[in-house]
Amino acid sequence: MRPPAENSSKLDRPSRVETTVAAWLRVGVIASVGIILAGLIVSLVRNPEYLTDPDAYGQLTSPGAAFPHTAEDLLAELIEFRGRALITLGVLLLIATPVVRVGLSLRAYLHERDWIYTTITALVLAALAISFAVGAIP
Repeated sequence: MRPPAENSSKLDRPSRVETTVAAWLRVGVIASVGIILAGLIVSLVRNPEYLTDPDAYGQLTSPGAAFPHTAEDLLAELIEFRGRALITLGVLLLIATPVVRVGLSLRAYLHERDWIYTTITALVLAALAISFAVGAIP
């Protein structure tokens, strides 16, 4: 039997970029879930009536509930260590995780001078940026 070709072993191993991107996704999701859970625990400790009073719980989960909607509100509530601010931060991190992945991929494709994937990834990043900008319009 012949030993496997040298190129086949390189193709079987994930590249450094793939490993970095996978690690970012893993860390981002785990961190966001941890922050969301911490926010839930803080909310329940500070407001135990959420567990016993359906009306209080309904106010928390109703559309338009008093969650921070601006960066200033979020920062102010994080300083106060409010559970809903932690939950919001966790959701924002969860949203940012794949966006950072696209950015990391764009950087890698630029470094490799892979112009087709650079163009595709740049278009995806532009579409994400446009969707965030349009979504921010009141």
